Amino acid sequence: MGNNVSQPYDLDFEFYVEMNPTDYRLRTRNHEGGWKGHSPIDDPNVGTVSAQLESKNEYTAGSFGSTPIRNVKVDIIEYFGATNAAGNNFVVLPYNQIGGSFISANLNTGLIQVTLNSDTIKTAYQNAGYSSPALQRVRIKGRLNQSNQELLQGNQFRVRYAGNFITNTSGQGPQFFPDLDAKVGGRFLMQGASANPVTRATASFWEFSGSTAANQTKVLVCASPQLNKGYGRGFVQKDLIYTASFNKDFPVGREPYFTQMPPVESSWELQLYDEIRFENNENYAYTIINIIPPDQNTDAALVDESGFPQLVIELDISVPRSLDNEKTSTDGGSGYGLSNITSSAIPGEIIPSFVDVNFGQQKYRPLDFFIIRRFVEDAGSMIVNQKFPYGANPTLLSSAGFMVPPYTVKELQTSPDEVIKDLVDKKLIE
Repeated sequence: MGNNVSQPYDLDFEFYVEMNPTDYRLRTRNHEGGWKGHSPIDDPNVGTVSAQLESKNEYTAGSFGSTPIRNVKVDIIEYFGATNAAGNNFVVLPYNQIGGSFISANLNTGLIQVTLNSDTIKTAYQNAGYSSPALQRVRIKGRLNQSNQELLQGNQFRVRYAGNFITNTSGQGPQFFPDLDAKVGGRFLMQGASANPVTRATASFWEFSGSTAANQTKVLVCASPQLNKGYGRGFVQKDLIYTASFNKDFPVGREPYFTQMPPVESSWELQLYDEIRFENNENYAYTIINIIPPDQNTDAALVDESGFPQLVIELDISVPRSLDNEKTSTDGGSGYGLSNITSSAIPGEIIPSFVDVNFGQQKYRPLDFFIIRRFVEDAGSMIVNQKFPYGANPTLLSSAGFMVPPYTVKELQTSPDEVIKDLVDKKLIE
């Protein structure tokens, strides 16, 4: 039967094939006159592409057979001879979302059949600001369902594919491989459960789930393949570098120079009643009331761009859909920055110097500007319902007073100065 592999693995597969664009209907019957005449038929379903994952074990099976799958995703990629307003010459159409009714997936046998509907495809790329595609690629992705078939040493896999187009009454229609540069291909990808899945996670991070016609939503899905693959596996975010800045809640309107983010100690895994805040704005802070981890997400439509199941969270209240719109943080300008070259000739001594800095327009998407936070027990800190009574811009060792309960025992009514002196003498503080 084959031995177990060194660690649990996910096996992903991908198949793609290129063809003429299928963005126009084909007339399969002309008008016929007479009282028994028929109207012409212009068929929008102009072709099909299918792919099937098959497997065998080199020790026990003589031929390949059907294999259970999950996490099916189909994209249609349109390539154009000219760029759109954003400077791109292609667009990826998520066919699971826009043409889900034209995809048939038998998860038990691993067979995926895609019907190419010209009306759906044309409307989608026109809505994205394109016209007149020159080439089309159909891309099909999926994953071995290991709850039905365990991955063992000696397993062999392959993807079988087929495709066909209808023709019009003149025998004309789209073709596969319309030129010498057109391609067909695919790949297998094995991801170990103990392997590091990440390059650096990059935006986009969150997307709304459900109808785009709604004004707001309570359900978000994680769009980052790195965050989805690393979820619940013990990975810890790198510590954040923070530079003190202007803040109205501190004396003279500036944070203390030693302000920094505490070390990140919790691994990347959410808990119920964690909070997520967007745009550094408390008006956009929400409580997480339901979590569907990627390994429990069985919705074939909820996968990221790599085909991996997405993390899904439900919030206590709806998020304004406007947070999905790009914003401009600055129109650009000039300022000062620290030079990476010091002005001191003394070894080990660093005297910072400043240089002129010019920067361009900077934009961001509020859903990608977020933080996850939770309350944790920490004997070294407390939360109060008022601002700390700073008398001046604080230093690292400064303190403006003591916090005491409203009713203190006699032993605690000693002068604070004597308490501090006693603690210093005992070397409990410095």
